[in-house]
Amino acid sequence: MGDDDPTPEQLAAVERFLDAGARETEAVIAKLYGPLPSWFPQPALLHVRQAIDSLRDAEQSDEQILEVVKQERAGTLQVPGTARDSVGFYRSANYLAHVQWALEQSPERALTELAGADAAWAWQARRRQREFSRKGNEAKQEQADEHVQNWLAIGLLLRKQHPNASDRWLADRIAVRSGDKASTIRAALQPEMPLAVLRREPQKNG
Repeated sequence: MGDDDPTPEQLAAVERFLDAGARETEAVIAKLYGPLPSWFPQPALLHVRQAIDSLRDAEQSDEQILEVVKQERAGTLQVPGTARDSVGFYRSANYLAHVQWALEQSPERALTELAGADAAWAWQARRRQREFSRKGNEAKQEQADEHVQNWLAIGLLLRKQHPNASDRWLADRIAVRSGDKASTIRAALQPEMPLAVLRREPQKNG
């Protein structure tokens, strides 16, 4: 290690400083926007962090940053004398205010504003796919429930008529009458399964 190389202690101190700054930035984001939605674009989040850092460079505290965004949305922003780059200060305040406005819109509109129309289209496509899958699963479950109710109705009558018949025989008879697979019905006859109530009672000795 050369004389000009940082020591481990110095590196650790820099890391702690950066971590503290990151936590402070996230705290401002939470105050500005609340919990960010899962679809919030990462490039926009990076831009938000940079904008906050830019306002901090102008010696703005967390509360002052919140007030700056409020003023920008109201059209009353006055760039403070502490801002070395007045144009950069205004652009940062404008972006933070724009994000706040966008998050008050629908997800589709917000994504269009923050990441472009392609990102909004992709999000809509994923949402439609999830909705389609959810409805498909619900339909499958409803169909399965109907099958079980039908098997129970057939099986209860058969079990009453043939109390000592084997479970396999019962499943085969239910399959014949319902038109469903015997293997599926036998699986449903297992303990803790929907048709377990139809299982033959154990024969008592003596």
